Parts: sequence; structure tokens; C-alpha cells
Amino acid sequence: MALIKISSINTIYYTTTILLYSIWETFFSEVKNYENLLEDELYMYVVDTLQFFKRDDLEKINKNNNIIEYIENKKEFFDFRLYKNIKILEMGLNYSNFIDNLENLDIKFKELEYSDTFDAFSRKGISWTIFETNFKKKKYILNFNNINLMIKEVLYKNILFKDIEKPAKFEETLLLLKKEKLNLNDEKINELNDILTKELKSKNYTIINNGLENSSYLLEYLEENMDKYAEIILKNCDGKIEEEEEYIIKFLNFKDIANEKKEKYIEFLADNITDFSKIDNRNLWNILLSKKKMEYSEKNIFTYFRENGFNEILIQFINLELKKLSYKGFNFEEEDKSTFFIEVLKCYELNNEIYSDILKTLEYVDENIRFPENIPDEKIDILIKLDVIKMNSENLIFIRNYYESSLNYFIKFNLNKYLEIIDNNLFSQEELLVILSDKKVDVESKLKLLKFSNQKIKIMDKDYPVEVQNHILENNYDNSEFLELIKNFNNFEEKTKEIIFNITKNNIGNFYSNLDKTSPSLIKKFLKGKEIDSEVKLIILINLLYFIREVEKFYKYLKLVKSKDYKDLVKRNTSFNISVNAFNLQLLQKLKEKGFIESFSQVNESIYEVTTIKDRENFID
Repeated sequence: MALIKISSINTIYYTTTILLYSIWETFFSEVKNYENLLEDELYMYVVDTLQFFKRDDLEKINKNNNIIEYIENKKEFFDFRLYKNIKILEMGLNYSNFIDNLENLDIKFKELEYSDTFDAFSRKGISWTIFETNFKKKKYILNFNNINLMIKEVLYKNILFKDIEKPAKFEETLLLLKKEKLNLNDEKINELNDILTKELKSKNYTIINNGLENSSYLLEYLEENMDKYAEIILKNCDGKIEEEEEYIIKFLNFKDIANEKKEKYIEFLADNITDFSKIDNRNLWNILLSKKKMEYSEKNIFTYFRENGFNEILIQFINLELKKLSYKGFNFEEEDKSTFFIEVLKCYELNNEIYSDILKTLEYVDENIRFPENIPDEKIDILIKLDVIKMNSENLIFIRNYYESSLNYFIKFNLNKYLEIIDNNLFSQEELLVILSDKKVDVESKLKLLKFSNQKIKIMDKDYPVEVQNHILENNYDNSEFLELIKNFNNFEEKTKEIIFNITKNNIGNFYSNLDKTSPSLIKKFLKGKEIDSEVKLIILINLLYFIREVEKFYKYLKLVKSKDYKDLVKRNTSFNISVNAFNLQLLQKLKEKGFIESFSQVNESIYEVTTIKDRENFID
């Protein structure tokens, strides 16, 4: 071991080291396990080997001694604490040879440590220089510890001397740690280091990209090994990634990263992507939506739609209904707007409210849209309400043919336009009846439509306005309602009564047969009517006798016709005279049959003598 303690003269070191290996080729592999050999002595031997040997000799030594393994596993390798060796390395030739040999051996340090004493033993900072050189030459294995060491001690080495306007949490914490380290207790130092570790776990790639210096070297190394870097991040992020969106997209666009790692990365995102349009891999768009890692926005929905249409993934995402969607003022190309509108219209799986909101705020107008024939009823009603389906002859026929359940709503919602387009060819009796029954529709509109109808229309129990009733009775009278009309005559307005009266005059035979069901008011109107022929009145009176049981009640009708001649009819056991004529003859015969008079006889050519009944028992039903 005298070799390690010899004079620092360069020639002696070089000669002695060369001589040793020429005599003892496996020297290092044997003595490294020697228990009396100090670690510092072994370490100095390796340093000497690197600074003195040329490439060919070094390869031979390594072959027999495997010094690479020793170097790669010594994490404090660049902590040159032995003064004499620093002096040697400061010599230009040795320093250069040392660096070259590290590269020639293709050293990859498994784990490095950074010491605050790197610059303490040399005014030239030889330790830092060698450390930095190996960093730039990528002479370390990519792992979480090494990456973070390079971030803190290379990329942000001079943070104390940088003017950072708005420091991020990592920068703020590192700055405090470096600035106040000597004044902080261990507990506070550990607390700050924990914060740094947390930031490095969740924002590693952002911190690297935002590095204050030398970021390009680390980024280049990472980008050559992005799949490995992705694996490192996923393993160490504790299931939470909080990178800036710019760097998330940059990360996801690396083709070298396996898709399953990208999917896991997306799953770990703490915040949703606000704009994923710059993500090259369209399959990742599906993952973003499926994992709900895309911001719920009009732009993102349209961006995805333009590439994939309304597939199940997009529909499920939209139906999350995370906010009210509005495309009012959205910057569309006109062709895109048209396509989007039509496809939304046909996307029946969308929730009704969302479906309505999108179509409404698109504010797209096209009079010539050809609508599908399989639109669900609830969607048809929305399209009608939004005036997407315009009221015109083509659409009216279309709704009639394919969406009968929504037809009435379509008409009522567009009634004014409906009234404008209706003609004899388009007119529908069924639609008229619906409109007539709608109390919200004004009388004028109902009358306008009635002009197109020449079919019978019932009015009973319909609660139509008087004007509508009258029009129907005058123009669309349904004779099946005759009995109801004469029965309920007294319930109608005066104008309507006149119309029913005229209808009855034209159906007099039916009237005679149903006097027992007729309103007394209508009967009295006939009996009092000056324009009513006597023969008609006689027939009415005679037919009344079929169901009237009391002479007093009959007389109330009779006196409307013959108020004076029959005034004594209701008296008992008395006689009175009346004129001989056909009317009186027929009436007296019927009164005798009914038992409302005892007898009658012709006294002379011009007079009948009538004897009234003695009591009620003579009445015949």
C-alpha cells in the first residue's frame, strides 16, 4: 500500500501504477476484498488508474479487475476529499485523461450523491466540473434519485442567483432550503425536503422543462429513453400527476412510450386537459374521455366530434352534464357548423336537456333539412319547440306520416303558420277537431279552419265557444245530435236557440216523435210561433197528449194556441162551446181518448159542445 502514500509527483504515480499492473494484472480484483485496505486507499487507486492509463491499457485492466462495477456503485465517487489527488487532477493532462477514461469505460453511475463540499477543495471547482461533465455526457443510469439529483444540483444549481418573478412551489421551496439551510433545524429541513420530493413526484417533467439552466442535457437524455422515464414517473408519482398541460401533451406525444404507460399516465392526471387537440395519438383521446380526464367544454366536445363523430365514448362523456353547454358565438366554419348540427339532431342518445341546449345555442337555420323517420318522440317535441322543424307543407305531411303522436303539438306550436299554409288539399278534419277542443286557441282561428270543413261535427259536451257552435250548427250540423239539441235547448244562447229552432223545423217529423224528450221551451216556441202552421201546432198538441198525465199541464201548452176557446177545459163538470173545424175535431177526439173531457157533440153546423170531466179518475194514460 506504499503506492498510495507516495509523493504526488505525476511521473512517479504514473510509473508506479503502470509497473504494478505489469507485474500483478489482477491486483484490484484481489485487494478490494482485503480487510486491512482502507476504502479511501482503494478509491484513490481507482482515481489513479483513471488519470494515468491510456485507453488500451485501461481496457485490459478493467477486463481483469472489473473496476467499472466499483465505480458505478460508488455514489460519492466525485467527492474528491483527498488533497493530493485533487492536485493531480488539476493538472490538465490528468484531468482530461480522467474524463476520457470514464467515457471510454462507458461508466453509468447507478446512484450519485452531490456534496456541498464539491467546490471546497479547489479554487477551480474540479469536483463540480467533473460531476457536470458526466451529467452532460449522460454517464449515469436513469432512475428517480439520479434524475432528481440532476434537477436540484444542476438545473437549479444557481437558483440563489436567479431573479424568478413568480416562483413555482418547487422553486420557492428549493430557494428557501438553499438560502436558509444553515439556519434551519433538522425538522424544518426534512419538511422542506418532503415538499420538494412531493413536487418532484407529481411535476417532474414540468420542473425539468422549466429548469434554470442545462435543462437541454437532461431532456435530451430523457427523450432518448422516454419509455424508461415514463416507467420511472409512474412508479414514483404516488398515483398523482400534476404537470403543466403543455408538458403533459409533450409527454403523451412521444412515440417511444408504450401505450399502456400513456394510459396509466392519463389515469393519474390530477387535472383535466383543457385542450387535447395537439395530442397526436387519437386513441389517447378516447382514453381521456373514458377516464374523464378531458375538460368538459364545447371546444373539446367539438374537437373530438370532428375526428370521431358521436360515438359511444363521446355520448357518455357529454351525458355527464357537468355544465350547461352553449355554442352561441362558437367559432365554426360554416360547413362544420352544418355537419355538427345535423349530427347532433340525429344523436338520440343524448340527454334531452343537453340535446336541446346544443341545438338551441347553435342557432343554425336550414329550411330544407331532410329529417330522419326514426326520431324518438321526445326528441321530435324538442325539435318542434326549438323551431328546428319549420311549419311548411312538406314538414306537416312528414309529421303526419311518421310522427302522429307529435302532430297536435306541432300544429299548436305553429298555429299561425299552420293557418297560413292550410288549403283544401292540406286540410285535415281530425286536426280541426283537435284545434276546436283547445281552449287556448282563439275563436277567429277556429272559424278560419272551419271554413275548410264540409263534414259533420258534433257540438254536445264539447264546450265550444258560442260562435263556433253556431257555425257548426249552420254548416256542419250532425243530425245524430238532434235529440240532444232539442232536449238541452234551454241551455243554449239565444242565437244558438234560433239555429236549433230552424234545424227542428227542418226535422219536424223527428221532433213530433220525441216531444217527451224535448225541452218545454222549444215546444212552447213552436206553439207560440206565428210562422208555424196550425197543422204543425195541432200535431204537436196531439202528440203531447201521449205522455202528459194532467189536463192542467196540457192546458198550459194549449192556451198558447187557443187561449180563449179552451179556457174552461180545466174546470170540472162543466160545458163550453167551441167552433167546428178540423183542428178542433181532431183535438177533441184525442182529448176524449185521453179522458181529459167527458164528451163532445156537434150542436149545429158551427158549434161543438164540450163537457169536461168530473174527476181525475177518468184520465187515461
